[in-house]
Amino acid sequence: MVTIFHLLMLLAVVGGAALGATAGWHLFGVLGAILGALAGAMAGALIGQVALVAGMLLVGRRYEKMTTDALREHLHNSECAAPNLVLLELRRRGENIEDQLPLLQQMLGSEDVQQRTRGWAALRSAFPERAAQMAGYSPFGTIDECRKHAEPLSNG
Repeated sequence: MVTIFHLLMLLAVVGGAALGATAGWHLFGVLGAILGALAGAMAGALIGQVALVAGMLLVGRRYEKMTTDALREHLHNSECAAPNLVLLELRRRGENIEDQLPLLQQMLGSEDVQQRTRGWAALRSAFPERAAQMAGYSPFGTIDECRKHAEPLSNG
């Protein structure tokens, strides 16, 4: 799934490489262009992360203001775009999030690839040890493959 953050990162990297190559060419010739392009691409990659970090901070602040019950309700809404952040906020508050594993299992086996991707991101963020046990899982696999890989979540 490509997001606006990916596009911004790509633009920043390409733009940084172009600016770096141009500056390097004018200052040091061919070698300067090559080194300038590399330095510009790295600088662009760092700058490109700013939008992602800012977005994550804004969403995180929104979740901090919600009550625990509202967070749990939001987590179970199919429109929840960041279940991983909701689970991490619940854990930060000292809540037991193990009871959310059936929801994640449902998401991992969903017919909607976006739901599977969100479920996989949530599992990897909130339950990295469980995600490690699901070798071979891909949210882009067939529905049957995804459901088969997600079965161990119900067994604990």
